[in-house]
Amino acid sequence: SVARRARDERRRLAIEYAGSTGEPAARTVHPHQLVRHRRWWYVVAWCERVGAVRRFRADRILDACLLDDGFDPRPDFAPISTTAMLLDADEVILARVAFDGRIRRWIEERHPGGRDLPDGRYVVAYRVADPAWFVREVLQYGDGAEVLEPESLRDAVRRVVR
Repeated sequence: SVARRARDERRRLAIEYAGSTGEPAARTVHPHQLVRHRRWWYVVAWCERVGAVRRFRADRILDACLLDDGFDPRPDFAPISTTAMLLDADEVILARVAFDGRIRRWIEERHPGGRDLPDGRYVVAYRVADPAWFVREVLQYGDGAEVLEPESLRDAVRRVVR
């Protein structure tokens, strides 16, 4: 609600954010849009620290404080649709990952619409714009995930494991 108010009133927002590294960092942002993608809400905002638009997952915002001073909306800001929410690249790579039957139920909750293989694994299709993100996504499941295709992403996972 604080981010929504900051967006509506065009006020700067000080946040404590735990990004993908998990280490909290203080940021001052200019919220331009709130977007729901799958199960998560994102605050799409100009980040003063990096000097660019960033997407902050709302559940990773540990603290938020509405500041008194305002901001002017960025003239170059283009609202994003939920279908393009996490895709920034010019080219999207289609990938398939097979998940072990031991974690199938949990994976299906997170990625409904996959398909079952005869060996009990569950296959999920990904649209990958950022290979580095994809490698992190797959590695969090350890030996419970296998990249089936494309070979370039299989190789990327292998390189990190080695």
